[in-house]
Amino acid sequence: RLFDVLDEPMDPLDPESAACGLIGDKQMLIVFDCFEAIVDVAGLLVRLLGDCPRLSVLVTSRILLGVSREQVLELKGISDATNKSGDSDGVQLFAESAKKSNPSFELTPKNLKVVRDLVRQLEHVPLAIVLAAGRLRHMTLEDVRDSVQKSLLGTLRNISSPTGRHANLTRVIAASFDLLPTQDRATLESLHVFEGGFTFESAEKVVDDDFSIETL
Repeated sequence: RLFDVLDEPMDPLDPESAACGLIGDKQMLIVFDCFEAIVDVAGLLVRLLGDCPRLSVLVTSRILLGVSREQVLELKGISDATNKSGDSDGVQLFAESAKKSNPSFELTPKNLKVVRDLVRQLEHVPLAIVLAAGRLRHMTLEDVRDSVQKSLLGTLRNISSPTGRHANLTRVIAASFDLLPTQDRATLESLHVFEGGFTFESAEKVVDDDFSIETL
């Protein structure tokens, strides 16, 4: 991706040296977003900064990179203090966003604890709260909370026992699968019986008759 940004072809033999050569002494700021997904290549940033004196790198990550020259600026969420409505701004933001995604959603004494738990897990970060509320189009509130918890645990495991880029890709795919509507997930689960691909006709035989595979 870095070479795409630089609009240059990648040298497959020594891409790190090629990247350093392309940047050279140019004054440049490179922003890496969600770097926790590729934290196992954090050493590349050290080399880039060492070989390119006018380069600055801004990284957003849910975990520390653990490399030299790392300067941490912790981004805090909105206040968790109780507001005039009797709840925190984060809970209120979730309720408002959830209503837009699922008009039938209402904040009630029964689901309030789940929402509070969810907002706390998201560390009161506004964007994270809005995105989580958007999942209510296809998931229950409890499913959203559980999927966020699984995602947090996966990130924490990656700190002490990284398993490479393929593990990160697996988590991305798994998270995308969880966002699918229930019927779509059931359909894909039905198709797992095939190995090495399948034909349209074969897929129709194992998919629920009430659901058309053409919608996938």
